[in-house]
Amino acid sequence: MPNTAIVIHNCTIIPTLDLAKSPNVKTYIGIRPWKKFSRVIIMESYIDGFNDCEGWMKFDDNSDLTALYYAKYKNHGQGESTKGQMKWPGYHILNNSNNVRHFIVDKFINAW
Repeated sequence: MPNTAIVIHNCTIIPTLDLAKSPNVKTYIGIRPWKKFSRVIIMESYIDGFNDCEGWMKFDDNSDLTALYYAKYKNHGQGESTKGQMKWPGYHILNNSNNVRHFIVDKFINAW
């Protein structure tokens, strides 16, 4: 697996004012899996409840859902519920700090 990822750590994920005024617009959290080895980790962040409960959506029918790595770790807020989330083989709900220690800023950036 490549040593790259989008890491969202200790952030606040909320809609813009325009989006918040349009509750019928279907929105998703994070980046959609696009090519092989797409990797996104959201950890210790606040996620507002404006997103679709599924979480992410596929980029297209050619998306390789077996090679991606998407993970959540200790997030909070209405949008953090894992009920109804997609069942992709590469999607993980992490509960152990050992699983995310290599994604913290110091470890992740200095790995290069």
